[in-house]
Amino acid sequence: MFLTVAVSVIVSVIFCANSADGTAFSVGFKTSQTVAAGSTVVYDQVYLNDGNGYNTDTGVFKATKGGIYVFYFVALNVYGYQFLLDLYKNEYYMISAYSQPSAYNSAGHQLSLRLIKGDRVYIKARILSYLLGRPQEVYSTFTGYWIAA
Repeated sequence: MFLTVAVSVIVSVIFCANSADGTAFSVGFKTSQTVAAGSTVVYDQVYLNDGNGYNTDTGVFKATKGGIYVFYFVALNVYGYQFLLDLYKNEYYMISAYSQPSAYNSAGHQLSLRLIKGDRVYIKARILSYLLGRPQEVYSTFTGYWIAA
């Protein structure tokens, strides 16, 4: 489980670095977070924000140009608690990731979307969600990058 998350982050950062137009971001948690139902997830660690599309205050990515983008998100629950996270394009629900409240569980999802300049993509908690993060143990990440016009 932990290896899968680590490999996902490494692969995502490599792909982001190779994004053709410099529009790419990768963010994560270095501290555990409790996210209220209906709230946008705002990540506290920025690894990459080429093109400045990811807003560190709101947790929202805004497309800097139109085209096809790839998005990944993954999270690890706080032991004994659950999470249910949804990825949105503008105000429209796209996909989810859910973790049961038993032990440690990770879940994530990936999606390619065609965006026009100004479209917004973000993660919201559908229920009260508990996400694990520590300075030397980053398990919850959100990554996106442009791949084609």
